[in-house]
Amino acid sequence: MSEHGQGKTPRKTIVALFMASACAIALPAQQHASPVHALLQALDERFVKGDVAGYLARFAPDNDGAVAMLGRRLERQIRASRRRERATRILAGPTPIGDRALVHVRRDISLISGSGEVRRWVEDSYLVIRHDGTQATPTMSVEATSVTAPAPAERLRCGPCNYQIGGVDSFFCVPTRREEALALGAASFYLAGADVACDLHVQLAASGEPARAAALRFADALARLEPTASTGLATDWLPPAHVEVPPAGIDGARVVVELPRENAAGSGDRAAFHVVTYGGLQYVMMTRGDADALDAHRLDLDALYRSFELLDLDRGPKAAATAAIYHYLGGRFDDDRYENHRYGVTFVGPTGWEPQHCVSGAAFRARWSSRDGSRVWLTGYTPPSGHRAWTEQAADRWLLHLLQDKGLEPVEPQPADLPSTWRRDSAGDRERTIVLLDRDPDSLTAPRRRLVHLQLRADLLLILDGYGAAPSSEQAVLTAKASLRRAH
Repeated sequence: MSEHGQGKTPRKTIVALFMASACAIALPAQQHASPVHALLQALDERFVKGDVAGYLARFAPDNDGAVAMLGRRLERQIRASRRRERATRILAGPTPIGDRALVHVRRDISLISGSGEVRRWVEDSYLVIRHDGTQATPTMSVEATSVTAPAPAERLRCGPCNYQIGGVDSFFCVPTRREEALALGAASFYLAGADVACDLHVQLAASGEPARAAALRFADALARLEPTASTGLATDWLPPAHVEVPPAGIDGARVVVELPRENAAGSGDRAAFHVVTYGGLQYVMMTRGDADALDAHRLDLDALYRSFELLDLDRGPKAAATAAIYHYLGGRFDDDRYENHRYGVTFVGPTGWEPQHCVSGAAFRARWSSRDGSRVWLTGYTPPSGHRAWTEQAADRWLLHLLQDKGLEPVEPQPADLPSTWRRDSAGDRERTIVLLDRDPDSLTAPRRRLVHLQLRADLLLILDGYGAAPSSEQAVLTAKASLRRAH
């Protein structure tokens, strides 16, 4: 078994998880077609056989972390069934990029259970290949998303998140699903032919947090995953496009994490965090890879940093964040009232509590907090991957996962005036409410009661989750629950 399939998690996988010959390449695309098709057929055959080691052995990795991620995904898919089928076709390419070629492929996958049940889906990815005139050798495979990726010569541009970046030779861009990145927007830039990548995440900026503090927070989180890591000092840094005339309210910083070599060979790895805050948004660029490769391609990386640019320099302190949230999540606040136009949801939070948008893997998430430590969250979830619609059984499985993951347990007996089993409300939606005890082992106080109310439709599971630190706050949560509405 390849080192990417089982055993100790490679360091490059940890870093990737934290935030994923020239003359031959110059040949016309049709001259690549036969060797590339032969490669795709060989990889499909390895997948059908369940031979992960043989699959990964076809690669001559440019980026060990990306290949390790591929191995993990293949292992999950192969373990899911005893029989499987896969057919791969080319959507675009091969496109010359540096001394490699980029191929956009689509795989039709079927997993067949022992009872004959078939699960089918489509998976897109970008395959980087090296070509010697007779054989195509893959060097990297990166899962693609439904979001259209810019061509290598084009910039990634996002008006709602107020930035653009990219269009640098030899880099190709792969956008990341928002729900997987836990961000308003995300993308990774890979340098073809080198162990160099840069991940971009757009988050909500924490109120009052300087960019230096944010950069150190990210660096320290990564360093905790690798005992030998060393974190450098945080320094001021601004995108080159805004150095001469910085817009009012911009803040930026940079910090480097060195990860010493794991054996006698190699120079070790490095991760550099560049953090920019503006208009209520936080732009985090994590450059990662082999330290020697990062040094050798410093000019390419400098060109990528120069390509980052804010689009609208006249937005107020929170204007950019408000526009991005409304565009991607559909929600806005009007004092205590939350309204989500995309899903037709309205909710009035407890009077005087502070409302706040949250970015997560959900369709939307909002929070209200009081000065005494009480909290209410309103979260909307679209059907899980592989499911066309929510069912009561799927929602109950989610609730069971919540109980197990958070150390919660139902109050016994449940309050008689709350619908602890599924029923139809006055509007015809299914709903249930359960009161839980939060037995936090680190808490010195008595377990607190936690209210979880669920409203269910085929396209959306609404969850109102909250607790009160005092009896009056708990009553405020119960009162607010009655205001939850979804338009029909």
